[in-house]
Amino acid sequence: MFISKKKHSIHNWKDEYSHSSEILSRINHTMESGARYAMEIGAYQEIEPVTLEELRENVEGFIAPQSYLLLENNIELLKFIQRKTVKFGKLIENDLINIFPEHICKR
Repeated sequence: MFISKKKHSIHNWKDEYSHSSEILSRINHTMESGARYAMEIGAYQEIEPVTLEELRENVEGFIAPQSYLLLENNIELLKFIQRKTVKFGKLIENDLINIFPEHICKR
């Protein structure tokens, strides 16, 4: 499970990184795929897996996303995951001090 810190508009990055054709190429590729936002990963917590079958049985109309989804937009799924989540291992936190332009929209 990833714990996000900040949401960035990918469109705004086009202005911020306009000096680098390499970064702009990655940003354009990301936008062409339909992505509009990028999230910083602030922490990672390992959890016991939840099967696709469990999700389909317990969350009405569940369809597996092709990418990330915001749980705040799917309250039924959020509540199921909150009930079902069993954490193990240590929470790994990212202080984000080593974020560099070459990490932007990295494939």
